[in-house]
Amino acid sequence: MSKRKWLFFATFVAVCLIAVGAWFLLRKPQLMPHELTGTVVAVDAKPHKLTVHNEDMPGVMRAMDMDYDVKDPAILTTLKPGDAIHATLLTNGDDVWLLENVAVVTQPPRVQ
Repeated sequence: MSKRKWLFFATFVAVCLIAVGAWFLLRKPQLMPHELTGTVVAVDAKPHKLTVHNEDMPGVMRAMDMDYDVKDPAILTTLKPGDAIHATLLTNGDDVWLLENVAVVTQPPRVQ
């Protein structure tokens, strides 16, 4: 291979690698939606966090208490510890855990 062709090929490969690297660095992480059902443990309005004891979500996470960011902070004024909720959990599986469409679930009265 001539020196000129080799230089062209090396430059082409370098540009492709830089473009792929930039794409990985600049792209937004894909948030996957999951249905979450749980019980409110604590409401922290200042940092817009909600602590929830969520039920088991197979393939996503086991039942646990966890702090979640809330997409619409206005909902925090209507929630209190002990409320049963249903929400959509948006996550990238790493560092983003965001609740949206949070709704209090009306539980049927207990039959004795």
